[in-house]
Amino acid sequence: MRTVRECSAREVIAALVLFAVVLGYFAALPLNLQAPDEARYLDHAKRVLDGEVLYRDVFDLAAPGWVLLMTGAFAVFGTTLAVARAVVAVIHGATAIVLFAIGRRLGVRPALAWGCALAAVIVTQPFFAGATYHWPATFLCVAIVLICLTPTRTAWWVFATGVVLGLLIAFHQQRGLVFSVGIGAWLIAQWVLDRLHGTARSVGTLGLQLVALVGGVLTVIVPLIVGVAAWAGLGPLWECLVIHPITNYRAALHTSWGNAWGARDPMTRVIQAAPFVLIPTAAIALILCWRRNAPEAARREVFLTIAGATSLLSMAYFPDIVHLALIAPLFLVMAGGLVQRGLNVLPARANRMAGTILAAAVVGIVAVKAYDRAAQMRDRYSVPYDSAFGHVDLTAGRGNKETWLYDSLRALVETTPDRMLYVHPNASYTNLLVDARNPTRYDLVWAPVYTRPAQMDELIASLREKEVPYILWITRSPKPVPGDLVTQFILAHYEQVRLPAAQRAQVQVPDPMDGLLWKIKPTPERDATHDS
Repeated sequence: MRTVRECSAREVIAALVLFAVVLGYFAALPLNLQAPDEARYLDHAKRVLDGEVLYRDVFDLAAPGWVLLMTGAFAVFGTTLAVARAVVAVIHGATAIVLFAIGRRLGVRPALAWGCALAAVIVTQPFFAGATYHWPATFLCVAIVLICLTPTRTAWWVFATGVVLGLLIAFHQQRGLVFSVGIGAWLIAQWVLDRLHGTARSVGTLGLQLVALVGGVLTVIVPLIVGVAAWAGLGPLWECLVIHPITNYRAALHTSWGNAWGARDPMTRVIQAAPFVLIPTAAIALILCWRRNAPEAARREVFLTIAGATSLLSMAYFPDIVHLALIAPLFLVMAGGLVQRGLNVLPARANRMAGTILAAAVVGIVAVKAYDRAAQMRDRYSVPYDSAFGHVDLTAGRGNKETWLYDSLRALVETTPDRMLYVHPNASYTNLLVDARNPTRYDLVWAPVYTRPAQMDELIASLREKEVPYILWITRSPKPVPGDLVTQFILAHYEQVRLPAAQRAQVQVPDPMDGLLWKIKPTPERDATHDS
């Protein structure tokens, strides 16, 4: 295996070019705000920047790393979608560099390693195309793999690995905790391999490494937990990060492994098949362990097997095609390593030629697919709009209806106390585009399992206490939903706003706000308060 010091100037230049290509490609895509997941966490960052407290005032089931990162980016560069997309484009570029380095550590020729790294990022990104905490988590996962592939095994190196694991937990607690257990299992497996090859170290050395790993994790996590608990309170922190993911999320969301939701395109098939690279990797690891004649190679293949299995386990909570795409980059680079093994049986010159041709084919296919996707996205999102969240590209085919809706809502929230507007059941997308303030902790209501009755009661209490004047109900046929206490409250205490016929004619029927906007019903008590 190669070390960082063995990287040539050409490889450094290749890595920088790879970064520039990835960054340039993603920067050129339309700024279509992905709803609802992308908008939700970006809105959380905006709310924190505006002075609200994460977990206490803003309900969020993910660790705080992404919201804090985006809050900082918004504070420095402005609260726009372009800033969020630029941050995640840089993360994708950094991920590509790490994948290139992993390929080279696995002995893959530079051209093929470059092509595999490019493909791994470009192919997987469309499955979760927005700015989300999942992508920095993917970067940290592959960074951990790169660190562990180094032959260095000092306690300080293990401690550094623990620090990166701590950062991973800070962005995505499920993946981070599973990966921490996986790396601990790797340290134990490495100690067993040393005994197998007659180079055993003491149990004390293994214990020191495990302590160093845990110490590195705690160096990040303890200050983070203490700081956030002091900021938001231990109760809200425990509810959001532990209780809700374990109970509400697991009870509401289920899927089969690799569920593609009906998609059958070639890239989907690639993502679904990627984890199968673990089968030959594990077989090679077993053969090398049996022969006992290549200790470093055995360690590498055993580690890759453990890392791959850990990646799968880290997404077991919802293993659909989207979540498989988040871990697929590692598998695609591992596939490049297996291909290089096959090429190595050829004579040196044929090996180089075949590797170069294969790399060119991979890059060519990826380039064509990327160009087609960019063209499709430009056609699909071709309506420019200067929103309160900066420039965005809205979906084509809706004429001036959508822009008229957002302009109308922006004017409306100017008249409401503290710019209040509650959007039911998904709030973040609209709140960002019109700069409305959510008067509740919650921006997603999914009754009756994901959003429990106690949470709905809390949301309703906020609406009552603040007398929120308007609610945007994103449905064409408002009706009671079984178990949804919020819909029952809206129907009982709010009434639909009907626009004049002349105003409807401006945007063609059906008018985009007809049936969506609800205002609080007048009551004698409220009218008396307003008159006074």
